[in-house]
Amino acid sequence: MIKNNFKLENIHFRDLLHRKGKIVNLKDITKKDISYPINISYNDNSILLEISALGIKKEDIKIITQGDILTISYTKLKNEEESYIHKGITNKSFKFELYLYPEIWDLEQILAVVELGVLHICISPIHRLVKNKIKIL
Repeated sequence: MIKNNFKLENIHFRDLLHRKGKIVNLKDITKKDISYPINISYNDNSILLEISALGIKKEDIKIITQGDILTISYTKLKNEEESYIHKGITNKSFKFELYLYPEIWDLEQILAVVELGVLHICISPIHRLVKNKIKIL
């Protein structure tokens, strides 16, 4: 039997470029807490992040784990040669942190893919075998 249950209350999120930059419990997150287009979903097998990456090269996105913190960031460089009549598509800088328990989440096996202008990040739990006591009949 594999144990992979987790509590959403134990995961915290912070948008470091948001005006408040406050840490929010993932289960309590609202649109006001995030300043960049991102989808966050979860199931029993993983946390899924989908971050808008239109016009962003995958080489310019940084995904770093340090201890129990996963940081995802992109810094837009100023390009003064851009001259638009109208600019409706934006790719502004972003920086997010997820606070995850390393004893629950496999921070060494994070899957990240940029596809069709969306950065997909999948974080899976560590699958641990649970000891079962066997009753002798």
